[in-house]
Amino acid sequence: MEGSRQPLGRRFLLGVNYWPSRQGVAMWALWDADAVHRELRALADAGCQVVRFFLRWSHFQPEEDRVDPVALERLRQFCDLAHAVGLGVIPTFFTGHMSGENWDVPWRQGRCPYTDPGMLRAQVRLIQAAAEAIGDHPALRAWDLANEPDIFVRPPSPDAGWLWCRLLYRELKAHTPHVPVTLGIHVTSLADDCGLRPEDIADAADFVCMHLYPIYSPWCPDPAGTVRPNLLVPFGDRLVAAMARRPALAEEFGSTTLMMSPTLHGRYVSAVLASLLLHGSLGALAWCGLDFACAEELPYDSTPYEVAFGILDAQGRPKPAGEAFGRFARLLRRLPDDLTPAPGPAAILLPERYYDNADPDVTPERNFAVLFNAFVLARRAGLPVALVRPDDDWTPYRLLILPCVPRRNSLSNRTWNRLRRWVEAGGTLYLSYDGAALPGMDDVFGITVLDAHPREAVHGPGPWELLLHPAACDPDALLEPDPRAGDARPVARLVPPARSAPRKRLVASPTGARVLGWIRPVRPGGDGDADRDLATWDEPASSDEPAVFVHRYGRGWAVLVTDPLEWILACMPGAYGAGRGTGSETGRPADAAAGGQAASASPAGVPRASAWAPARSTTAAWPIATPAAGVAPASASGVTAVPQGEGGEVGSGPTSLQQGGGAWGSVKDAEGRSSSRSRPGTGPLGPEQVYRLAAGLAGIVPEWEADHPDVETGVLVPGAVDGGHQVGESNPAGPLAPGIIPSPGGQVASSAVPDPSAAPAARYLVVVNHRPEPVTVTLSGRGPAELIDVETGSALACRPTGPRERGRPRWQTPPWRLEPGGWRVFRIAGDALDAAALSRSRGDGVPS
Repeated sequence: MEGSRQPLGRRFLLGVNYWPSRQGVAMWALWDADAVHRELRALADAGCQVVRFFLRWSHFQPEEDRVDPVALERLRQFCDLAHAVGLGVIPTFFTGHMSGENWDVPWRQGRCPYTDPGMLRAQVRLIQAAAEAIGDHPALRAWDLANEPDIFVRPPSPDAGWLWCRLLYRELKAHTPHVPVTLGIHVTSLADDCGLRPEDIADAADFVCMHLYPIYSPWCPDPAGTVRPNLLVPFGDRLVAAMARRPALAEEFGSTTLMMSPTLHGRYVSAVLASLLLHGSLGALAWCGLDFACAEELPYDSTPYEVAFGILDAQGRPKPAGEAFGRFARLLRRLPDDLTPAPGPAAILLPERYYDNADPDVTPERNFAVLFNAFVLARRAGLPVALVRPDDDWTPYRLLILPCVPRRNSLSNRTWNRLRRWVEAGGTLYLSYDGAALPGMDDVFGITVLDAHPREAVHGPGPWELLLHPAACDPDALLEPDPRAGDARPVARLVPPARSAPRKRLVASPTGARVLGWIRPVRPGGDGDADRDLATWDEPASSDEPAVFVHRYGRGWAVLVTDPLEWILACMPGAYGAGRGTGSETGRPADAAAGGQAASASPAGVPRASAWAPARSTTAAWPIATPAAGVAPASASGVTAVPQGEGGEVGSGPTSLQQGGGAWGSVKDAEGRSSSRSRPGTGPLGPEQVYRLAAGLAGIVPEWEADHPDVETGVLVPGAVDGGHQVGESNPAGPLAPGIIPSPGGQVASSAVPDPSAAPAARYLVVVNHRPEPVTVTLSGRGPAELIDVETGSALACRPTGPRERGRPRWQTPPWRLEPGGWRVFRIAGDALDAAALSRSRGDGVPS
């Protein structure tokens, strides 16, 4: 990687997958250099930096022991044409699968390409010939070993897949040692054990790739342009990076305008590009460059929708997706090199055995769906979240999320005991149940286990609803010695999946924990309005069984959800829709007009719950402790915590959330100034509120957030990336020691400590709308700042909001409009990390 943020260069790589419009997959046999040149120029004009193209196997190697010299000459000519218009190239070997059809070589005769010696020798022969032909070409950016071999012919075992990758990788490196190598796998390898596992591929790849399409995905049963389809590609990109501990490229994504309107297609492409940038992907290659004009030829004749995936039409004119590409390319030219996401304080923990769980119902597909919906919940909660392996270093994180933990092979006793020590030291653990039976669970979560069985056995087939106590929507109230009583609020309607999906739920009683949530059968709405129930407060009945427990364990917190929440949501069409399904119409709490007062009063006509009280802790107050060794303390980049002494006194010692409020609670900065957050309003909330509860207990507050759950935000900072993890930037939660940055596998790497007196490097805020209609957005941040639009140069000034008696409040922008699939990128000027700007804005210490 040689000092670069990525093996493919110093900035986000933007490109397409390419076959010519009129020749399609017959490009090498029906070679038309003039047509290829015109189309490559059109793609360059649209903003593309690179094209990935394919060496159709039978055209390059018509016989086992012979590589066609004419094809090699045309390969060299293709690279010349691309270089002439400023495009880089990624040649892809062994294109056995393409656009719904398999393209085998006639001489294979049923032999396994991964294990048969003759087949392996033939593949090495083609690699040698191609490397000799173009290995020194200036347009060459990377090699791709194959296109979706997990669909063409699967290796007979993961070991065979590993050996095949290693053989071809080493052959390429022998000829072109400085050219990065990857393998283009399909999401099939994440949903099934195809013999090509990301952690195995990582041993023979400089970066990893993923091919993902929401229109084919059973995990996106939602309308196009909504949050789950839009986040599928960024999630898959992050998942494969975490599993492989390598940087990841979104090598294929897109849709066809025969399945959605060109406008919707453009919005989808726009949102995915911005989200990939926000999450730190190496780049994005759309499928594909142009629509096809050879509709009656294979593979398009058998898969007709494949003709309309292009960002350009068949004549080379930009479709709305091409216009989105052009705008994004112009943005990239205005951004500095080596931008990467600011390190975040929360992570989703991957299963220990993603592929090899002994329970037949705990499949890779189930794991993918559970992790994906945990990712969606975290992003809708405004929570920057990483994906980490159990053997990774957890030091940077204050919150670990373990979704739908099954009974075995997902969480070992060794890792569980490590988690217990981590929580005792000050971390916050969220765990949702799907059969987990772990020694000491009772102690960690403050419960007594009574039984475990499917909820249908008691509550019927559903639908059910999840209710939360007001304290779950306002962590300030939770931290009071006697949280106020109040009416519980439904936050999600849960519909059991129609597919066969064994699910368990835990029946438990509190013994030290506080009960903050219940699940019960949905009650009739009376007037037939399904959304009305989710917008009102209600009194939990004695028959409503506890479903959300919160417990102080050591110096940390443990949050337990007794049902497999993420798995249920994964199987629900429209689970994150506007009001329907989950009731998340307005999402995050809005500022109350009078400075953020708590919305504890029930709506007119709804009785207040006064006959019940949550289980009492044995302690008088629950301050958040200062993390000990192994748990990161707070700092300015992503986490802040409030100093609090014994008995809730403000001062030195353990830290706690203090008065203020909202979904994240209030925080204090290093100088003791509080930053109040809004308290919940009266609009509907969504299931992501449980994640906000865990984040609030962890003392996490986002540096910047939008006031709508479908508007994603993230901060980019200068720094390099190593294996999907940032290097060269001090961790937001504090490094292990001066000059040390955590790296994968618990190892550490030396890094210079930033000079606090030096001028801060530029930081950028990315904002993306994942809602299919325009949204009026208000952004709020932790410090005084001016947001400078990178495209226009216009400024978006921030003003203080909320109560000021405790010091500096949150800062907020005026409302502004963001179109469906739209994004904006701002340079953050004069924020809290800029000491000079902070001093100027404060004046006498109180912002004006």
